[in-house]
Amino acid sequence: MPTDWDDVLAYTTGRKVRIRHRWVGGLYYFAVLAIIAYTVVYQVVLLRGYLMNIPITGSLHASVESADSTAPVASLAYCAQSGAPDDQLQLPCISFEPKAVQGCCTCCCHTCWARSGPTYCQLLQGSGRS
Repeated sequence: MPTDWDDVLAYTTGRKVRIRHRWVGGLYYFAVLAIIAYTVVYQVVLLRGYLMNIPITGSLHASVESADSTAPVASLAYCAQSGAPDDQLQLPCISFEPKAVQGCCTCCCHTCWARSGPTYCQLLQGSGRS
């Protein structure tokens, strides 16, 4: 039995009227698919319609200043050097100070970070960042 395209492409309207015409039904379903393709492919995928584009307003200015006084590492409970009970996560801490410690330059911390070759401080002095 041949396929009746009027039945295949038939659609129901809001008034429950079934229109059995292959060209009207085909045009209807083509329009539905074109609208869905336009919305999904063009608006969502190509134009990234799922993102909210908000213009940037304002600015941020941040600066870091040295503290007048810092707490010793041994007094900080979250540092492994503190000797506090280890009921929470404790990590080894390093205190950076802008003064000479153990013969280091002014850019170093409590340890000189000596590796094979020049120290970290000597590398910084050579780069002009000290």
